[in-house]
Amino acid sequence: MNLQDFRRSYAAAFEEALLEEFPEQDATSIHPSIRYSLTNGGKRLRPFFILALVQAFGGDPKSAFSLAKAIEYIHCYSLIHDDLPAMDDDDYRRGKPSNHKAFDEATAILAGDALQAKAFEVISQDTDLAAESRVSLLAQLAKAAGDQGMVAGQMKDIIYEGQKVSLAQLKALYDQKTGALIRFSLQAPLGLVQVSDQTKLEMASFAQAYALAFQIQNDLQEVLWTDEERGKHTHSDQELEKNTYPALLGLEAAQEALRGEIKRCEEILSRLEEVMDTTLIRDFLDYLKV
Repeated sequence: MNLQDFRRSYAAAFEEALLEEFPEQDATSIHPSIRYSLTNGGKRLRPFFILALVQAFGGDPKSAFSLAKAIEYIHCYSLIHDDLPAMDDDDYRRGKPSNHKAFDEATAILAGDALQAKAFEVISQDTDLAAESRVSLLAQLAKAAGDQGMVAGQMKDIIYEGQKVSLAQLKALYDQKTGALIRFSLQAPLGLVQVSDQTKLEMASFAQAYALAFQIQNDLQEVLWTDEERGKHTHSDQELEKNTYPALLGLEAAQEALRGEIKRCEEILSRLEEVMDTTLIRDFLDYLKV
């Protein structure tokens, strides 16, 4: 089964599960704002990494729905807050007005807060998972999303605006801001299936390479794609004097760096072919094209 067929098999059920936590209510509820952002498209990269990995190791993807929902709630909350005037001040997200433009800033902040809280709630209430597994997953997600992960990277991003940083500093920023949640999506599901310690190490290396490639590709989109292709204002990183791979290394070297990380991913998957079906995970490499 390829990734397109896999997504088609589980997309409708996952989208229904994603929204069931936030039923439509009257105007006094935060749910309309949350549902607005949850249904505003997107690749669902992180949750489908989780579902695909469980499938690749012979498990039932539906058994990982709560984990997949949780990571998408965290990701969605981060995008809502990232678009706020105090952060990146983006008026559009995926071609539609950002949450704070469709509603207002206060509502957008509360929507993000509620999504963050819901992520931990859905994992904690999944009684199909052993109590020990729930505690472990909650701790991993908190670390990935908080002051050692995504939030830490976002803080570095703000501090570094207008400064020239080294490549090592930029990689460290990306490893937290973008990489932490992607690594969680590629490593946390291994606790739901039976895998060896060596496989866990290989997947950790794959997660690191994929996460960096994903962010480099995002940087290149800023330079190479139009506003329509990105669904948002294209050159905001340049205008905010943010550090990116093209700004630091130049366009050709950034493209070469992306190719290098993709090659690393391919080499790791080749080594994993004996213990898992790598077909679905290989298909995720298509998302890294520019």
